Amino acid sequence: MKVEVKDSLEVKDNVSINVVEKQNEIVPFDKRSIKLDVESFTNFIRCLSILKDISNDADIQEGFIRQRINDQSTIFEMNLTNIFSSVNLPITSLKLILDLLKCFAKKEVTLQLNEKNFTFSDEFSSLTFELPFIEYLDNKYINQDDLDSMYPVTEQDLILRCEINKTISDRIKIICQGFNVNNLQINLKGESASITTKTQSGDKEATIVKNIITQKIIENDSYIKFPIVPFIIDHDNDIILEVYEMSNGICVCKLITKASIIDIVTFSRNHIKLVEDDIEEEE
Repeated sequence: MKVEVKDSLEVKDNVSINVVEKQNEIVPFDKRSIKLDVESFTNFIRCLSILKDISNDADIQEGFIRQRINDQSTIFEMNLTNIFSSVNLPITSLKLILDLLKCFAKKEVTLQLNEKNFTFSDEFSSLTFELPFIEYLDNKYINQDDLDSMYPVTEQDLILRCEINKTISDRIKIICQGFNVNNLQINLKGESASITTKTQSGDKEATIVKNIITQKIIENDSYIKFPIVPFIIDHDNDIILEVYEMSNGICVCKLITKASIIDIVTFSRNHIKLVEDDIEEEE
């Protein structure tokens, strides 16, 4: 990736990242120019900021980001069609490009695309980046058909659905950071559920949400551990948590929220474990 800086922008003009040469073509792009008003560009920067600590890349295809994060635990989906319509724009070295794009903050910006590069510019300056080879991205785009095949669930598979308000989601972030943990636990018992967490040593624990009504009666006391990523990202709305049962003790945790006008959905595959199995192991 090479960065070209023009006009009066005072940024080093030799910023570059080597890409291994290979006999592959970059996915073709429309030659077009897209104008972003201040609000749209601000929302775009916010989306990249959400991903910068959990993904190396942002692979935008048909106006969507849908990709695994770096630790592979979660699939992130962001709907950017309110900003970009059906644009295809793979961005690598996300932190670097984000820092550079912030120089256009609070400005109207134009995005120009062609088959080799993309350019962001305002009335004074421009930044041009070579398009990366798709096959070298760490966080590749997942199309809708592939996503559906990964998580073949229906409404009949729903175990629970609950709404977690912004106050509680902020509380989850604070507690999990204080406990230095990366997972939450959903405890299933009969017709109710709770969300808890505890430190690795077990010397501190927290019950965050309780008395959640399940969609199914759970005959054996069970629990599910799932990643906290959806709760620690920047978001504005309440979070809707949905848990679907698959087969062989596997479930899907789906979380839905918003950051401004951007719909955000996350998916993770997790195990449903029996409490009695843990008791037997301890004995």
